[in-house]
Amino acid sequence: MEVRVAALVFFALAQGLFTWAMASNKFFSATVRMQKDRGHTVATGGPYQYVRHPGYVGYIASWIATSLALGSLWALIRRDL
Repeated sequence: MEVRVAALVFFALAQGLFTWAMASNKFFSATVRMQKDRGHTVATGGPYQYVRHPGYVGYIASWIATSLALGSLWALIRRDL
């Protein structure tokens, strides 16, 4: 039970990081591209000052936490794309 509660807390923190990344970067997108014509620059504030891709880190961490919270290690292994 303690593992699942810890996983839920970890999930909430991971989603918070993901949301902070979106709020800090007005050009946040699932694809990486520089659009100089739109004034796109490299983000250096918020979580970007600590890690280059905080959205990816938050997503991966929440994926792991979800598997642990559900008690399903199979979810860590199986990926249907």
